[in-house]
Amino acid sequence: MTNGKNLRMLQKLREERAIDVSDAPRTTTGDYLLSRFHEGRDYCVAATGEWIWSIGRVTRPLPSIMADGRPRVMMPGEYLASTSTKFYTPGHNDPTECVFLR
Repeated sequence: MTNGKNLRMLQKLREERAIDVSDAPRTTTGDYLLSRFHEGRDYCVAATGEWIWSIGRVTRPLPSIMADGRPRVMMPGEYLASTSTKFYTPGHNDPTECVFLR
């Protein structure tokens, strides 16, 4: 679970108001690949005590490299989660649309 530094995170995880993405596959850019998105919950990386700040839903095939070095194409309907606000890009023609912004 959490490293003990973020008590609010631990509380939300216990109450099932937050989802831990620590075990989700990662890209080389540090994004977490999620197969689904749950509206109304917070997201976090409990292993490091970080909050997820933005989640983008993939809208068209998106070539990427996973953390283990293998190539992968993210498909429409998959989600990428970041500890930054990088998926909040209003007015841009990006291959993701923001579905969560902390």
